[in-house]
Formats: sequence, structure tokens, C-alpha cells
Amino acid sequence: MSTLSNAITELEARRSNLEMELEKIERYLSQGGRLFALFNFDSQRATGLERLLRKWGVDVANNRIKDPEHSTDPADVITTSLSAHPAVNAIQARNWPLHFVEPRSVARLPKRDASADAPKVNEIVFCSNDAYAEGDEAHKRAFPLMAAVEKGDTKGIITGSTRMLVAGDSIFLGNQLIETAANKDFAGFALNWLLDRSQLLEGVAARPVERHQLLITAAQLNKAEWVLLGGMPGAALLLGGVVWLRRRK
Repeated sequence: MSTLSNAITELEARRSNLEMELEKIERYLSQGGRLFALFNFDSQRATGLERLLRKWGVDVANNRIKDPEHSTDPADVITTSLSAHPAVNAIQARNWPLHFVEPRSVARLPKRDASADAPKVNEIVFCSNDAYAEGDEAHKRAFPLMAAVEKGDTKGIITGSTRMLVAGDSIFLGNQLIETAANKDFAGFALNWLLDRSQLLEGVAARPVERHQLLITAAQLNKAEWVLLGGMPGAALLLGGVVWLRRRK
């Protein structure tokens, strides 16, 4: 009985500590703080941040997004579907992809506060229309994978504005995937936007090519196979046929 009582006491203490931490984060954000929140499929258990972010108009879903036609394996999602936003504009202009691993969807909640100082939420990264939530393959659509939040200082109490980036994946900025696609470039732009360094958001700096990387999705690989196995031999046969017909004449 005492063991059960100790366990309950420890659980209550953890909940109390969590609430205290969330209150500090919320207070920090209300005072013009900056937050880069990264979720992943391993953290599908509620962390408390999901509840806090809902107050700011962001819904982090408890799901895993699959997009087999835009993947290199069943776990990842490769996308070039970006909306206009300073954190991704330079990447969007070059049509560079971002490379995620089983991301969760991160959507904008319907607006409940239409006042001028209400948080502005933009969905800035999407998967393709062929994507679906794991276990619900029948309902395919373009899920948002990342959202940006900004709330200006309309009352003049603080300096600057609250800014947040919320992503449904954290592995894409890990030691391995950060070097793939445009993940590393995005990390730099994300931090510069959060810190309001607008002069560093204009473009991608030149850098030496140390290695060549070819990132091909399943759909792109299928097209390449048709070209290599059908198109090129077919073109050679057609050219040979034309030559043969001309020589017969």
C-alpha cells in the first residue's frame, strides 16, 4: 500500500512540476518570447506543450503522416510544398525539398479571436495530396507539417513580437538528416526568423560542393525507370527504323 501511495505522490509531483514548467513557458511567450517546438512520432504521448500551443491557435495532432509516393522509404516524407513565409521563402524560390521522418500534422485552428493583437498562425510546410494519416489510408490530403506563429506588440509593453515555429518532426534536424535536402538551410532560416534577423533571410549563401547527393522519391524513381528502360531504347529503335527506311529507298 505504501508503494502505491509513493507512486501516486511521485506522479502528482511530476504533474505539478510539468504545470509549473508550462506556466513559465506560457509567461515567457506572452512577454515576447521565441519558441522552436519540434515534435516527432516518439512523442505521441501528450507532453503538455500541445495544450499550450492550442491557446496560440496551433493543433499538433497525435498521428503519423505517410506519403509513399514522395518518400525514399516507408518512414520518410519529402516535400517541396511550401507557402510564402520568411522562414521558407528562400528555399521555396529554389524549389528545394525538405526531408522529414514520419512527421505529425501541425495545423492552424479556426480563429476565435479576430482582434488586431491576436496571434497570426500560418501553415508553411505541407505534404502532397497523396498523403494520409497512418491507419486512415482512405482519406488522402495535403496535411500541414509546420506552422509559424507571430503576435505583435500592439500595446507597447514589450520589445519585439512573440514568434514560434512548430514542426511535426524533430529527426529532420538530427545529426544525419540535417545534411539532406534543404534541412540545414531551413534550420538557419528558422533561427534567423525567430531572432528577427531579416537581413539574413534574403537568400542561400554559396558554399563549396563536398559531395553530390541524389534524393529521389518513389514517384521520381518510377519515372526515371520508364525513361531509362522504355524511352531511351524506344528512341534508339525509332531512329534505327527511320534510317532503315531511308536506306531502302
